[in-house]
Amino acid sequence: MAPSVPVEWADYDRLPTKRSEKCPGKSNDSGKLPVSSSDDLTLWVPLLDESEVRGDRFKGQSEISGTALNLMNTMIGAGLMALPHVFAMCGLVWGVILTAIVSVFMYVCSSVLVRCADITGHRTYTELARDGLGWAAGFVIQWSIILNNGGVLLVYLIIIGDLLVGTEETGYNGLVSTVLNTHNGDKWYASRWFVVLVVAIIFIQPLIVQKRLHILARTSAFAIGLAAAFAALTTVLAVLAGVKGKLEPINWWPNPELTEPDITRNCVTAIYMTAVPVLLYSYVFLFNIPPLMAELKDYSKPRMLKAVKNSLLGTTALYVVVAISSSIVFGIKTQQDVLVNLYPGALENYMNPRLADVISTLLSVGYAFKLVLIFPLANWSLRENLSDLLFKTQRPKGWQFYAITYLILAVVYVLSQTVRGVLNAIDIIGCTACVGITFVVPAWLIAKFWSDNLKMKIFAIVVWVVGMFCLLEGIVGEVWREVFRVPLFC
Repeated sequence: MAPSVPVEWADYDRLPTKRSEKCPGKSNDSGKLPVSSSDDLTLWVPLLDESEVRGDRFKGQSEISGTALNLMNTMIGAGLMALPHVFAMCGLVWGVILTAIVSVFMYVCSSVLVRCADITGHRTYTELARDGLGWAAGFVIQWSIILNNGGVLLVYLIIIGDLLVGTEETGYNGLVSTVLNTHNGDKWYASRWFVVLVVAIIFIQPLIVQKRLHILARTSAFAIGLAAAFAALTTVLAVLAGVKGKLEPINWWPNPELTEPDITRNCVTAIYMTAVPVLLYSYVFLFNIPPLMAELKDYSKPRMLKAVKNSLLGTTALYVVVAISSSIVFGIKTQQDVLVNLYPGALENYMNPRLADVISTLLSVGYAFKLVLIFPLANWSLRENLSDLLFKTQRPKGWQFYAITYLILAVVYVLSQTVRGVLNAIDIIGCTACVGITFVVPAWLIAKFWSDNLKMKIFAIVVWVVGMFCLLEGIVGEVWREVFRVPLFC
């Protein structure tokens, strides 16, 4: 039976907004979440006792489909372009197997998060970590989200600048530079600073000032449409290559012959050790689950878990289609960013030159718009945590909301014009923060709340081991490559 005084989450103005505010409801002095006598059918994460649910907390306007689209849009970013290289290294068989394993792994982690957020009533990742795991854990996760999401937004603006303008090293061969026929960077209206500023003001700014996530479901639908169109394009390209007899030899199994620009040799062990972190980082979305729970219409755990499952199924399908079709077209020549392979000269092998130019242009425009549309979702959690630091609330209102929002955009824009030389450092920081968000919190939550369940204890250990491995590969592996020019595990 639910408590007599529910916490109504009908809109954000009525949510508890300060760190010190607690959701009313039954207390659990044992420090453990009650579980049902039987295991949940959704990947054996035990259900929480319905009697502990604190009222009808989550009342939003987003349907399951809208929530799933927002989660998909959170996941599908620049990682989509890296997966063909992973499949080319691992081979199609192990590429599909590893992707499926990672997808299931992330679903179990998200199931843990949904159940813990459900029982505590928290709608932000940091609040959940702070309340369930203590102040220190909340501090670590807060800064992990700030560093990860801030770095992601920075990289997105840099990529947008590369796509639309280009760099001095590439001869300013971006879309805008090509259209305006200026390739020396001396025209202010075709410069990186001006083009990226226009994109930020006209396209990004209207999205990041939205105050409800269900509104962003519409833009997420368009973003997923762009990703689906890219998947369709790579599929058609594979068919054309097959018809013309120009398919590269298909790698079914790991291929050490495929190396990377920063190493001189490769090995099967290093292939797997490199591929797994890339796959895991392509599924980073847990920080947006609690706020999306608050937006879900007719909230219930099964509805939220269905949205999570649908998003993971859709994302995995897109990843597999793009990775397989691209890797069989380009074989061992598949680049770490497959967009590099899709330049007009390469496309002319499968179609007439004019069509190749059009498709290459559409790819650049579509990719840039996809990054614009994912921007507000990464910005959402970043704004919440910066507001928590500055104003002691994760739900800023009025001038605080706009001050934080525009401050983030301004800082990220300025940095995108000045820090291209430290991208390796950004990768290392992002890797560290990503481990905290994706692995540390679920493992801690399981260890604390499901310590009496053997299967969950084993899974918590697995999560910790995977997280520490990704941290080792991301930091030590990067330094090892720079020094010795070979992978860490060769």
